[in-house]
Amino acid sequence: MSRLGIVFTSPSYWLDAIARSLIVDGDMGRLGDSWVVGMGVALQAFEEAASRLGAKEISGSKARWVKAWIVGDVVLISLVGGHGYVEAILALAQKRGIRFILGLGLCGSLSQDLGIGDLVIPYAMVREDGLTDHYVEPNYPAVAHPLLLSKLYNYLESRGWKPRLVIGVSRSSILTESKEWVERMSNLRVICVDVETSTLYTLSTLIGVPAVAALIVSDNLVKEESALGTKPLRDIETSLVIDMTQFAMKTRTNDSLLFS
Repeated sequence: MSRLGIVFTSPSYWLDAIARSLIVDGDMGRLGDSWVVGMGVALQAFEEAASRLGAKEISGSKARWVKAWIVGDVVLISLVGGHGYVEAILALAQKRGIRFILGLGLCGSLSQDLGIGDLVIPYAMVREDGLTDHYVEPNYPAVAHPLLLSKLYNYLESRGWKPRLVIGVSRSSILTESKEWVERMSNLRVICVDVETSTLYTLSTLIGVPAVAALIVSDNLVKEESALGTKPLRDIETSLVIDMTQFAMKTRTNDSLLFS
């Protein structure tokens, strides 16, 4: 029985099944080399963005957890929330051999002054996700690629966004985010929480694919406020998908990026 490799060590039939879910016939050759991956962002936001960008749908089987489009050499992938789905996409990225991944997600604010609709770019994540413990030891850092982060930050700022560079935490249980936990994180200057970004950062580092994530604040755990599932939040998500896709299209291989 063949197995995937050093980082991903499971039988290869799992990757074949994931590929068939992502793309028609599981043909990885149809995929572009730069990926914009939605981590729990509304599917409708990706569908609207894909329509505005003129992207072609390339989704595979009727899997409910993933949908994909391509425009130029950029692939848009909409995932339901969950670090296991990000893990699967990173395994495909390694097999395909891509240039970079841009994660796009939602997060909860752990700060009074980080409000709903604000945009953050985590440069590091505390790993409370549980999943990455299967890959690395507890003190291994989850960090964005610094040059890709800088380029994305500057581009989004030029597009009118006001991104904040932050430390966040990825946590596998949303129903244990107690007031005491929120206060402890906040005291450590950890000011946002999601589920997926530490998995993206850790595994992308292991496979050598530059990655960075931009997260929209969808709720505030200090003030106990939420905009989850609302149209105003979805409109912000759509705008961010478009801008991050356009950034990916402009970031060409002759940039002095990352690729050594």
